[in-house]
Amino acid sequence: MSLNNYIALLVVFWLLVHFRHRQILSSHAGNNSLLPLANARLRPTRSLINLGHLLRVDLPSFLVLRVSTIVFNDFHRHLVGGVSRKLSSVNHRLRKNNDNKRDWNWVTTIKVFYDVGSVIAVIGQILGFGGLSWCLFQLFYQYQNNHPIEIPTVSQWKRSIPPVGPASNDVFLKPLIPGVTLPISHAFPIFLSMIACTTIHELGHALVAAIDGIPLLSWGYSLIFIVPTAFVELAGSSNSNKDHSASSRLRIAAAGAFHNVLTLCVLYLASYVSIGRVSLRMLGYVEVLEGVVVVDVSEGSPLRPFLASGFVITDLDDTPLVKMPNVSVQNIWDTFLMMDTAVVDDQYQSATPLGWCMGQNWFDSRSTTCCTRNTTLVSISNSTTAGSCFIPHSNSKEGHCIDPVPLFENYTIQRCTSDVVCNAETGGTDICIRPHPSTSLLRISVKESGNTGVGKVVVWSGPRREVWEQVTIGTYLPGFPLLHVGLPAAGKLLFEYLKVVSISLFFFNILPVRILDGGEIFSSFLDVLIIWKTGNDRVFGDVDLEQGEGSIWRGSVVRGAVWTRRARWFESWIEKTTIFLVAVVLLGGVVVTGIG
Repeated sequence: MSLNNYIALLVVFWLLVHFRHRQILSSHAGNNSLLPLANARLRPTRSLINLGHLLRVDLPSFLVLRVSTIVFNDFHRHLVGGVSRKLSSVNHRLRKNNDNKRDWNWVTTIKVFYDVGSVIAVIGQILGFGGLSWCLFQLFYQYQNNHPIEIPTVSQWKRSIPPVGPASNDVFLKPLIPGVTLPISHAFPIFLSMIACTTIHELGHALVAAIDGIPLLSWGYSLIFIVPTAFVELAGSSNSNKDHSASSRLRIAAAGAFHNVLTLCVLYLASYVSIGRVSLRMLGYVEVLEGVVVVDVSEGSPLRPFLASGFVITDLDDTPLVKMPNVSVQNIWDTFLMMDTAVVDDQYQSATPLGWCMGQNWFDSRSTTCCTRNTTLVSISNSTTAGSCFIPHSNSKEGHCIDPVPLFENYTIQRCTSDVVCNAETGGTDICIRPHPSTSLLRISVKESGNTGVGKVVVWSGPRREVWEQVTIGTYLPGFPLLHVGLPAAGKLLFEYLKVVSISLFFFNILPVRILDGGEIFSSFLDVLIIWKTGNDRVFGDVDLEQGEGSIWRGSVVRGAVWTRRARWFESWIEKTTIFLVAVVLLGGVVVTGIG
């Protein structure tokens, strides 16, 4: 499906949502109660879908769709009750024994574990702020030197994350936009990755809130235009949560980002122990050790009639697609098709490319129409009717037109690097010929029915990069017909996006801006520092800091109030600076790269 079709589908979806919303508003227009109902929960609901405790769908703003449920509230309430009973039991035992030592239990262990997450989140804020500053410096440097930053194109991002092609001037932030910098087919795995990572993120908030005795009101998902996200609604507003200790507020706010870091660690551990390979084998997939599996070929590609799903590509020209020490088959495929020919020949082929031994009289009798030469221009025709231009390996003779397909498919013809090799045994007059470099011929050796099929050669004439763009490959074949050949590649793509979204969500959410978790993380962290500085945690109650110190304040309380005012000013300054950096980096990236 093309980008235009996706946009049209998205527009129709939102039109239907707003049409349904208008219908509901009209149906309730004449049913408004004249009674002054103070409790908003008693007012008539205007949800798009309302299934009571099970499910509720609302449209809180123009392009925000919200789905919520309270079915998990009982479980969360039991968890809060269990924590409360455990703490009460511990406190009772300590009072009974007159013991002032801290009793170590599973609740304390979880709190300490998430306190470590708080430290990681604060360190991430520092790194994120530094990264934004570095981006600003880099954009300014690139702009001053008129050296545009290379942003990955759709084709560059098609197979792997990040792109494997020749890259220069890497930037800290890379846009992931399906249909713009990514193929539109990547939209679905990105959507699933966002749902999974935000669910894990919000699970962290809900779990730590239970440990700190804060009830859950609802759990759900929001669709902000096209971006999915999860949310949890906890009892009390952010202001009322000030009644909790600063360390508790910091722990709850940082738990989501900490879960994203844990997710990333688990994913990398799974990669290290090859959990994907083991899972695919258990499902019945067979790993191809020599070659790559054709998963899909783009519609409209000239290769589509010749490369079907399940075919195995064994060689590209004279380069076998076999795993080498510290080099995967995927890397060989990517490098061969995306790098310059000279680089490929230097890395994977012999210094002198192999040619074919042909009779000199036969070669001289071929037409020269596809090889047109003059003093200023060499023009090579790639017409299939005229053949392709071949020249002697020694470049001592004029080029002639030869149909490359029969030549490439005939494995009985002797390969050579010079005329001497062709005539070493027979003493004849054969010559060694090879395609003219400008013909851009590529031999793709294929086995049709997996590794046991009959081999054939597909000849591609054109830029190698287009083969990389049009052919999706994998390394697994289904062991029986019910399995789909594209499942391993799709799973790998989803796995990679889970890692990218996890780290992106971590750094984005901890930005010190109030609407994000980072705003509460930074504010609570400053409060923790103030408590450590003053030794008093009574300065965070209902105090009007704008009225100055009162006469009832003494010692550390007065010092705490002063430090609190300074912290709030510093917090506001950091927030404004962060918003400025984000805006400038995003706008500067669009201007410098010219993708706007």
